[in-house]
Amino acid sequence: TGPAAMAAMSLWGVPRSALRAPPEVDAQGSSSARARARGATVGVAAAVATRLGASLLPLQDPPPADRPRSRINLATAFFKMLLRFFILLRWRVKGLRVEMLADSNRQALRGTLRSVFLSFDKLQLARAQFTSGGVIEIAGLDLTLRSLIRHLIRGRVRFLKRPFELYVQGDMNRDDVANSWWIRNIAQRVVNIIMTRAGGTDLTIMTVSVRAASVVADRLVFSGVIGTALSTSVPFVVSIGLSVAGSGHILCVTDPEIVLNPGPLQVVVPIVTIRQLEVDLGDNARVEQLLVTNSMIRIRARTLVSPYPKFLVADPAPRCMFSYDLADFVGRFLGVRPQLT
Repeated sequence: TGPAAMAAMSLWGVPRSALRAPPEVDAQGSSSARARARGATVGVAAAVATRLGASLLPLQDPPPADRPRSRINLATAFFKMLLRFFILLRWRVKGLRVEMLADSNRQALRGTLRSVFLSFDKLQLARAQFTSGGVIEIAGLDLTLRSLIRHLIRGRVRFLKRPFELYVQGDMNRDDVANSWWIRNIAQRVVNIIMTRAGGTDLTIMTVSVRAASVVADRLVFSGVIGTALSTSVPFVVSIGLSVAGSGHILCVTDPEIVLNPGPLQVVVPIVTIRQLEVDLGDNARVEQLLVTNSMIRIRARTLVSPYPKFLVADPAPRCMFSYDLADFVGRFLGVRPQLT
């Protein structure tokens, strides 16, 4: 506790009382004195870490009771700061809260975390938004800290050592659905399939363009324009229901309805060959809850994000006619590039 140490500790706002050693030690009380000395050292470390964490990060709300709370230390404070910087650099987030759990400080500094818990009030992505709040949980995160910093600076640097599990829970209200490019893009593909399998009309459909998406009661509603072979445009409205099957690995589009020229002279087109459209999301993704109600979509899903390319001896047997690798899409969206082994 020399002058330099005292100056350094005062810089971080550590009280001088935390630096004082036990006043005197006799031969018989040496063990208790050592214990008091260790307590003083721990007090100094905790005070410094607390001060450092407060200087780097805003105050955080306490985590839910069922979430592990990491001990305040330099390693987790630094990693929280880095993770917040990584998120805020890529997306617009309001009300971001971060908690993490590591087996030890050494493991945290190596980039090995048992779990990371994120919650937010609003999340604005490049092609989607969640304005009703949500939760993201990462289990088994193991990355190279130096490579992650290089990725933040230069981009496209491999930083993940092994796969991790990603859990997402969130709500999308009517405005979120209307402003989501992802939903309109998926709707474009779904409506194309539905239109090509619809019957009861003499129109020769050349193009289908989805221009708007919304949620009405418990159904998704898409509107757009059909281009016919006669160079005419016919407005349409398609509504569908959503459900999951196959233990959450299959997304089902149920009871599609088509209305041409909506209005007083509208025509309801019967669906002749299809009443349910099934999409296989892959073995590494599972939708635990998909609920469309009260003009809102509520989703709970988890997926395995891997930095390694697929290794298949043979293509797996298809569970349904259509497939979409959701885990691969999430990996590409997060910037996790395949690593050559």
